[in-house]
Amino acid sequence: MKRLFIGALVCLSVCSSFVFAAQPTLSERQYRVIESLQSDLADEQFKQVIQDSTEASEAWDDGLGLVLLLQIRGQAFQLLEDDEAAIKALARAYSLQQLNSTRQTQLAMQLGQLYLSTDQWSQTRELLSSALEQPLPPDENHPATAYVMLALAWQLDEKQTMRWSESIPLLEKALLLSADAPESWLTLLASAQYQVKDYAGAELTLKALIDRSSETTITQSVSHKNYWLQLASIQQLQGKTKAQLATLELADKLGILDSKDEVLLLSQLQIMEGIPERAARRLRKGLKSEQLENSVEKQRRIAIALQQSRDYQGASDVLLETAKSSGDVSYAVTALQLLLADGRCESALGVSDWLIVNASNKDSANAMISAGQCALELKQMDRARVYFQRALKLPQTTNAARQWLDYLQVLTELE
Repeated sequence: MKRLFIGALVCLSVCSSFVFAAQPTLSERQYRVIESLQSDLADEQFKQVIQDSTEASEAWDDGLGLVLLLQIRGQAFQLLEDDEAAIKALARAYSLQQLNSTRQTQLAMQLGQLYLSTDQWSQTRELLSSALEQPLPPDENHPATAYVMLALAWQLDEKQTMRWSESIPLLEKALLLSADAPESWLTLLASAQYQVKDYAGAELTLKALIDRSSETTITQSVSHKNYWLQLASIQQLQGKTKAQLATLELADKLGILDSKDEVLLLSQLQIMEGIPERAARRLRKGLKSEQLENSVEKQRRIAIALQQSRDYQGASDVLLETAKSSGDVSYAVTALQLLLADGRCESALGVSDWLIVNASNKDSANAMISAGQCALELKQMDRARVYFQRALKLPQTTNAARQWLDYLQVLTELE
């Protein structure tokens, strides 16, 4: 997998361009040999390439022709997965120093690719650092990919304590040199910034990744979704709760949030930031779409959100339904308390009636008193008397019920 990743990252095509440019400095015989080797290489006759190039690699004088022959030979070994022989051929070609600055760097990249794929991190760093230090004409730059390869040689070497910090300027240089850098370069930079706790830098890089992936991939792709979630996480690490909420809300609008934990995190942030009504709507939407499993816990969250948004009636309705579905009357007791506090006596009577039938003696008795008070508030004297008379028979509320019945008697006499 590492070999495939590095190969895809580098995508070198050096030999054919070198031969074309170098024709004036090759002898006719060298040109024909190299042309024949290239043809065999293109036809995947790798063993033939190695066989036909062995004698020349030992007999030719040091020069451009030998460099090109060794490169082709190294490619053939590489394609046969004989990395040791490929490295030997390319290292010899590089040591001859026959190419101009940029092509010498490309050769270093070809060799560096093999070092990387065989976990030779220090050799990669030494090789590419040396190549990138070579001066160039004013109008030329070293290939951006060379900086990325050097950054990889730092990041992949777990023995290096500074591996992440050393890679950051190299990746930034590569991005500066490339007008159309691959998405993977930005992910390498974001990872390094996260590791060194440069959260502000990682935030900017992740935003760039989101912009880039929005243009090149469908919004439901795994990587695109991960960038949104990682951005929200980075904002959380910086204490930027409002920015984190804005990120998750926008991601939700784009249809990116699809797991239970993501929706619950969003609703939790909405409550924390003082917009519980949005949390309640999102939770209900999740239940309706079956994105969330309908459970007592989810209903409780909705009730909390509605309560914090001062929708006491809505919260009470949810709590009463939860009590009915779960058999836990405590939810109905809370529902009754909310309605009483909000002065909603009509609704409170309905909850009280359910508690009187379904609750324990204590909760049932208290519900009778609450129902009598609500009936009295609604000027339903006869109904109130019935509730208080029933409560009078229960030891938990005998004294309270007697006081309320005496009060009712006074009211009746005054009328």
